[in-house]
Amino acid sequence: MTHEQYFTFGNDNFLSDEEKNYEKELNSKNKYGLSDNQIMTLTRRHKKARKDEDYRTMAKIEYRLTDINFHWECRKMHTGEYAEIYEGFLCKKFTYYLMNENCNGIRVSAEIGKNKDWVRYSDGNDGEKNYYCDALSEDGRTLYCDGEVCRIKGYNEEAQTVELSNYLNGAEDGEFTIPLEQFVADFGRMFNIMIEEQFNK
Repeated sequence: MTHEQYFTFGNDNFLSDEEKNYEKELNSKNKYGLSDNQIMTLTRRHKKARKDEDYRTMAKIEYRLTDINFHWECRKMHTGEYAEIYEGFLCKKFTYYLMNENCNGIRVSAEIGKNKDWVRYSDGNDGEKNYYCDALSEDGRTLYCDGEVCRIKGYNEEAQTVELSNYLNGAEDGEFTIPLEQFVADFGRMFNIMIEEQFNK
């Protein structure tokens, strides 16, 4: 299967009936569902297959997902939006841990990515593009910057928001609340490390 065939004609037109039946049998064995860990395994396999230009493996994974109506995940993999699948997985995982009061007080550092709607990007003194990254509130206040360490204060399950504090860094208005999605995007990697160390010893 070529790159052009994969992206032009869809994922199942080049799979044999034997290949399709194999993927269907896997779904039957899994009772037509997938756990979050299984989704992440398929995501990693699909991403590696894309890197290796193994379009047949990509097509098999997408066919399997389509067969059990995992259309959102299939679409994201097909277009290479793996980060969105991963962030969705982390939202579920983090919700479980953030509801544990032992998470309150954990310190996490911000790692702000590119093209986030809540971030103001500015160039460095030497002209380096997007050198400074500051997360802003809706009214334009700076909440935290890239690399800043904040402390978790609590989690609102109903609103799906995380309360944080950066008083330790001398901020005058140190407490703030952000959506879970933003917390995952900006603090997710460090928080994932911290909960693995604290809860999975």
